Amino acid sequence: MDNKYSNLEKGFSYEGLCMLTGKLLGDGNLFQSPGRQARFRFSHRIEDKEWTFHCYHDLKQYIPLVTPKYRKIIDPRILAGYTEHYYSQSRNSIYFSELMKVWYPEGKKTLPFPFLERYLNVLALAWFYQDDGCLIMKDSKIKKITLSTECFTKEENKLLVQLIYQKFHILFSQDKQNRLLLYNQKQILYFLHIIDSYIHFCMDRKRRAALFLPSKLPDKRTTIKLPLSITIKFPTEEIYQILDTLPKLLSLLKSKNGYRNLYINDYFLEDFTNTKKSYQIIIRGKQRDLLEECIYISGLNNSQISELCYRINKMSEKEISNLLNQ
Repeated sequence: MDNKYSNLEKGFSYEGLCMLTGKLLGDGNLFQSPGRQARFRFSHRIEDKEWTFHCYHDLKQYIPLVTPKYRKIIDPRILAGYTEHYYSQSRNSIYFSELMKVWYPEGKKTLPFPFLERYLNVLALAWFYQDDGCLIMKDSKIKKITLSTECFTKEENKLLVQLIYQKFHILFSQDKQNRLLLYNQKQILYFLHIIDSYIHFCMDRKRRAALFLPSKLPDKRTTIKLPLSITIKFPTEEIYQILDTLPKLLSLLKSKNGYRNLYINDYFLEDFTNTKKSYQIIIRGKQRDLLEECIYISGLNNSQISELCYRINKMSEKEISNLLNQ
C-alpha cells in the first residue's frame, strides 16, 4: 500500500510519529521562524514535570530534543501572579517543516484526518489523554472522561469523534464547550483498559485503581434477567451452573486481547436481546466475589455478566483461544 508519509517516517519512524500525534493533539505545537526550518515544542505545568521528562525521554529516541527547562511566566490573571512550566523543544529540521505543512496548512493547527487515520493508535490516544484528558470521579465512582479539544473547530471534533469510534469502538460526544465527553461506563472502562500500559505513574489521577476489593456486603436476593432463548427450569441450580463459568470469563477480561475481542465483537452490547425473563436468586461466596470483579472490570450488570457466562460456556476451547490470541 502506498504511504504518502513515508518520507516523514524516514525522519521520525512510525512510532515517533504516533507519539508526535499524541502531543500535537494535546499540548504540543510546531512553529517556524522566517528563513528557518520548523521546530517542535511542548510544555507542561510544573506539577507535571515528571510527565514532561517522560515524554522527552521517549521522544528523544526519534527526534533531536533539548532537555526540558524550567520557565516562569508572569500572568496577572492568576492569583499567584505567575505560572510555572517545564518545556522542551526540538532542533530545526526539514522533517518538522514537512510535518507543519500537514498540521498547519494555513498557518493554524488543523486536524489532518488522512494523517490521523495512520498514526492515531493506542499510544497516541494515551498521550493525548494524558496531555488533555480528565477522569471525573464522584464518591469513588467514575462519572465521565473529558478530552479538551476546544482549539479545534466543532466540525473537526465531529470528525474526530467518528475517527475514534472507527478505530477504537469508543463513542465520545461533544459538549457546548467543544470538548469530547465519554459517559458510558462500559466504554470508559474499555478506554482506560486499552491505554493503561501507556499511562505514566505521575498520571495515576487519570487512571482507575487496578485493585479490586470485594464488597463483603450481606448476601441478598438479586434479579437476573436472561433471554427467553435460554431455557431455565430450575433457576437457582441452573443459574449457579451458568455462573460456574465466571473464572473463565474473568481470565478473558483480565487478558488484554480477551477483553478487546469480547468488546469489539459485540459481546458488550447494551442489551444482548430485548425479550427477557426475570429470576430471583441469592449469589453467595466465591461466585459473588467473581461476579463483582467482572462487573468492576467491564461495567456490565449482573444480568449481562450471566448471559455472557452462558455464551462463553457454549464456546469451544478453540473459540476461547481465538479470543485470547487474535
